[in-house]
Amino acid sequence: MNRDVAQRFLKKLGQRVTMAIDGLEGVSQAKAGDFDLILMDMQMPVMDGLAATREIRARERETGKRACIVAMTANASDTDRALCMEAGMDAFVAKPITLARLAEIVRGPEAFVQPPMSGETRSDHPVIDRERRLELTEAFGADGLKELDDSFFSDAAGILRAFHAALSAGDAASADRALHSLKGASANLGFVDFSTFTERARSDTLRADLGTEIEKRLATIREAGEQAHAA
Repeated sequence: MNRDVAQRFLKKLGQRVTMAIDGLEGVSQAKAGDFDLILMDMQMPVMDGLAATREIRARERETGKRACIVAMTANASDTDRALCMEAGMDAFVAKPITLARLAEIVRGPEAFVQPPMSGETRSDHPVIDRERRLELTEAFGADGLKELDDSFFSDAAGILRAFHAALSAGDAASADRALHSLKGASANLGFVDFSTFTERARSDTLRADLGTEIEKRLATIREAGEQAHAA
């Protein structure tokens, strides 16, 4: 879902886009191609974004070429930003990324102003971020947003099955990865209340009733999304 939104935004900005499904494939594509900009997720299967960036930078020291690497992550903390910079990234942006923010990044590092980090959190979150939904509608059209919503709920069903399996096995790490995926994808589509809930749930990933609570909240945002589409 995050890749789909980013890809659509980039194409709307007139960019040629190459996608990688994990960090190892990203490193391989970076070595084989000649990219001006690499948007790097922090958490990926096989190889994470930090390791992938280090591999790419090591290769660049041999070739003399250097791509701009920007971290895209749901983990928006000073610690995460420092880790990205230490790995060799040029900038750091928190998900969900906006079209305007992405346009700044595409223009180049000199045009991209890093926002200050803030420890402030909101206790009241609407079910849907209407500004984000409007931005997505303007970028992709109502039908395009409906496709993204349908894709999200389809993916969420699979992620939820993986979460239940992790819960049954007592596998906290896999359960956390599932919650992280749900958080990032839902934030991208403006489902802010659900995104906030899944982030908070990561502090107690093996809670017995958590799967049922996620299902209920998914049903709530599905209904809210359908009502918005029908309006």
